[in-house]
Amino acid sequence: MSGDTRRDNLILTVRVIRSFEHRNIRHVIMRDVSSAITAAEFKKAVLSSLENDTSIPSAVRTYPYDTLKIEHLPHKAKSNDPVINTDDDDRLILLDHAPLSEAGVVHETALSLFKWTITYSTSHRSLLKSNSAAAVRCLAPSKAS
Repeated sequence: MSGDTRRDNLILTVRVIRSFEHRNIRHVIMRDVSSAITAAEFKKAVLSSLENDTSIPSAVRTYPYDTLKIEHLPHKAKSNDPVINTDDDDRLILLDHAPLSEAGVVHETALSLFKWTITYSTSHRSLLKSNSAAAVRCLAPSKAS
């Protein structure tokens, strides 16, 4: 089955982002996910899994997340942004009524779950982009003289 992108029992990694500014991120692995379920159904399953996971702090478990976005697809290039892929919102944000397969979600896709209405406005996205560029510059090896 190598190379088969139409698997029905997907394993998906969800990056639960509580705070963009403080980079408060937890990872949740969702197994045996049907590619036919809608993004809204998948979001409910992730939120239910979060509520039952006592290893995750309650501030993260009870936060009102409302948006799923594709972070990266398997065997594709990853974003250099340490928090979230800030490009292509129109293409990568999952619509609640659309099945996961229709949105392009395949086995081993990484998704981000976050709250759109407050933390992901245009001003925050531009701040994230500028901060990630600054972080890349700071982490780049300095040239020894």
